[in-house]
Amino acid sequence: MAALDVPNHTSRGEEHCDGKWLVFDVSSRMGPACAEGQAPGCGASLGDRWFFRAEKSGWVPLARGTKAGCADVHRTEPAFPAALCADLPALRHSN
Repeated sequence: MAALDVPNHTSRGEEHCDGKWLVFDVSSRMGPACAEGQAPGCGASLGDRWFFRAEKSGWVPLARGTKAGCADVHRTEPAFPAALCADLPALRHSN
């Protein structure tokens, strides 16, 4: 999470990893600071999917996106294994 420089209160969603390659979804709460569902906008979030490669220095971000499947990562890293991303659904904003 530190490599992404994401805001506080960001949570992880689905994660797929084979030891060398990693994909996971993050959700950042948007709007006023409040408990979930207490006011309009409290449950709103933005989702992003991140793709990484393991290197000696740690996990290196390769790509970010919201599209289904492997399109977002294969634009920048064609070697990313389709087995980890082919069945991923598109992400969308939620309330």
